[in-house]
Amino acid sequence: MNKIILFGKEMCPMCNTAKQLMNMKNISFEYEDDINKIKETGFNALPILFISEKNEYYVGEDAIKYIEEV
Repeated sequence: MNKIILFGKEMCPMCNTAKQLMNMKNISFEYEDDINKIKETGFNALPILFISEKNEYYVGEDAIKYIEEV
C-alpha cells in the first residue's frame, strides 16, 4: 500500500500550499509536524513529501512540483 507523508509546520507557507494542493487533488496523506520526526528525515527544508511506494523524498519546491504533476 502506498503511504504518503507530508512533513511540515503550520507557519510554513509552502507547507500550507502543499496541504491545499493535496486536498484539492483528493490525495490521501498523513500530515506530520513533530519536529523530532522531521529531523529524522535528515532534510533541513520544508515541506518534505515522502512517497513510500517509491521510497523517495521530495523537498521544498520539488515537493510542490511533484504534487502539481500528480
